Amino acid sequence: MTTYYNILDTIKNQLLQDPFCNSVTEGSIYDIDLSKQTMCPYAHIQVNNATITERTNIFNITVFCMDIVDKNPKETTDEFTGNDNTQDVLNTQYAVATRLLELMRRGSLRTENFALADGSNPSVESFTERFENFWAGWAITMDVEVPNEMTICGTTTGAVCEDASYTITDTAGNLLYQGTIVSGGNLTQAISNSAITNTDGSYTASVLSQASLELPNVTFSVNNSVGTGVIQASVPSVTDQNLVAPDGTAIVEYVNGTAISTSTVASGATRTITVPNPVVCSDATVTVNSAAFGTVASGGTLNVPVFQSTGAATIGAVSGSDFRIPNSAVANSDASYSQSLLATSSLAIPDSTMNFNGVSEGTFVSVKTTAVTLKDESGTSLVPTSKSLASNTLALVVQNPLQVFLDMYTGKAVSHAGSVESISCIDTSDIFTASPIGKIQPSAYGVGKLIAMKPLAGGFDLDVVRNTTATRYNSSSLIETVAANVPRLDYFGVTCPSVLVEAQSTNLFDYSEDFANAYWTKTRAGITSDSIASPIASTNADKMVPTAVSGNHFVRRTTATTNDSYIFSGFFKDGGYNIWLRFTGASFNDRVEFGVDLSDGSDISFIEAGTFTGSKSVVTYPNGWYRIEVKINVPSGEANLISSMFAYNGAVSFTPDGTSGFYVIGAQLEIQAAATSYIPTSGASATRNADVMSVTGLSGITTLTETFEDDSTNVISSPSTYTMSNGRIKKVITV
Repeated sequence: MTTYYNILDTIKNQLLQDPFCNSVTEGSIYDIDLSKQTMCPYAHIQVNNATITERTNIFNITVFCMDIVDKNPKETTDEFTGNDNTQDVLNTQYAVATRLLELMRRGSLRTENFALADGSNPSVESFTERFENFWAGWAITMDVEVPNEMTICGTTTGAVCEDASYTITDTAGNLLYQGTIVSGGNLTQAISNSAITNTDGSYTASVLSQASLELPNVTFSVNNSVGTGVIQASVPSVTDQNLVAPDGTAIVEYVNGTAISTSTVASGATRTITVPNPVVCSDATVTVNSAAFGTVASGGTLNVPVFQSTGAATIGAVSGSDFRIPNSAVANSDASYSQSLLATSSLAIPDSTMNFNGVSEGTFVSVKTTAVTLKDESGTSLVPTSKSLASNTLALVVQNPLQVFLDMYTGKAVSHAGSVESISCIDTSDIFTASPIGKIQPSAYGVGKLIAMKPLAGGFDLDVVRNTTATRYNSSSLIETVAANVPRLDYFGVTCPSVLVEAQSTNLFDYSEDFANAYWTKTRAGITSDSIASPIASTNADKMVPTAVSGNHFVRRTTATTNDSYIFSGFFKDGGYNIWLRFTGASFNDRVEFGVDLSDGSDISFIEAGTFTGSKSVVTYPNGWYRIEVKINVPSGEANLISSMFAYNGAVSFTPDGTSGFYVIGAQLEIQAAATSYIPTSGASATRNADVMSVTGLSGITTLTETFEDDSTNVISSPSTYTMSNGRIKKVITV
């Protein structure tokens, strides 16, 4: 019997699933841990007494849900809240107590036969400073009712429970099955199917016990002596039916197919048919233009040749009693034009049509030379770079001014050891217009240059200075490293790129991708390195796998604080468990926490406690990855910031399966108001210098307009120099 164990284990396991309960003990009230050696918040189970009924056991239990009160040595003028967090402790621990009650009253515990006793009314009593070390919380006393699992069979002399006997018969009383069942046991007896068959065994069927069977119809087919089917019928089984064969038809014809007689003949009968004597036909006389030409036997053939006016070729055909001279055919060389011409008549050939790029430009006389001239708008004759006439098409190749521009634009990028990206995205509609004077769209670039579309000759190209590498989101949806002094064309969330311009920032973590390194503290967790493809080009992500023991499972790093505003970011993917991020100072009561469901990127919970405040966001990346960003405002005087990544399965404390976990890469901690582009590290913190893109010596400009990726703008009046603003900029023009 394990009822008492089950009571303790069920309450303990449920409490440990609560995010505000980190450890559980049991025993009398004197066994409560007052030495602060237990991880808080904390619960203690005390079983007071038990009542045994015929079918259930009712246990009277008190559960203490508590946490340590944080006393602030500073005086306060707020008499309502005081100088400690007693109200916070009472609020969170009351939630722990009531959640446990409701699960037994109408939740999952009740459906598992672990419930509050019917008619009982639990009591909840608050306490503050009830024990030493400033504990506060609630004592919940309740009656818990569970099934009485005790049996007496075989436990005392003479009390052995006998087996039960059983028999199964059919409706006629015939015995089918019999046997015994162990006392307290159960039995499943399969009833065999019944068998149905006809007299010769050609049809058999199996029928489930107490089921019915519909017999299929019988098909009768009647064939004549040559095997042709004359009748077919479907007859219900076990019935009689007469079948009548249809009459046949007797047809008599001449050899030329002319019918002589048609009559019916009863199936199986004999019929005599009388055929009339044949008729003898005399020869026919043939005349041409009223002159006798000859005779032809009835049903015979007469060949009459007809010749051209010159030559020996035969032409013509006979139609009825007339000789027909066929029409002549007129066609051009590729048969795209053809016409039928009556003998001795004439034909006027129509004019041909001139099409230019698929549009008709008029007609010209057929079978005559047509002149083609090529000129520009001023009337100057142009010489095509190539020309050809084939398949009735004259092809003239002239140089395209837009292509000339694009070739020069690309060549300028190559001359700066660069290239052109997404050239189809640039707007060329105003390339040959007077306005705008200057224009930049992110496409052509080189080392130290972002190249302007206008003026292509120079004067508006931006000098690019950033003496460190940096990362961007490329057109293949991967994060890649860009060399120093090269502008970053970024494609995140867009098809056509924007220029990414950022201030200087530092990743304070020494190892942003290697979580197996001892730099990261692992508690009840292991790391599988390079486990899966990540959003970072040519780099695989690690998998954090909690060990299969009960408790919290996390990866942690402590960072010395020098500022009051930090931003954490990292890339995470579902590996069976969700992610719970926790950022604390010296006291657990001062913290920011954020849980994210990695199956869809939705929030689980966001917590601000004590003196810590913050904010959070989740950015979706392809292939199930999410970049999670958490801002932490650390109060002055706090020496360290502890960053922890917990596996979460309904709670941070649970018993894992030993294989599930979550994937992680690109951990980053910055002193910034918002997360910036990823800065990889391997062995030491790393700094990305600011992007500085500028041009000097501007003149004759009324306004310069920057257009950002969200279509907002920044207008600068009469600039003589220009430095591109921070942000994601998709166009700059000057007028």
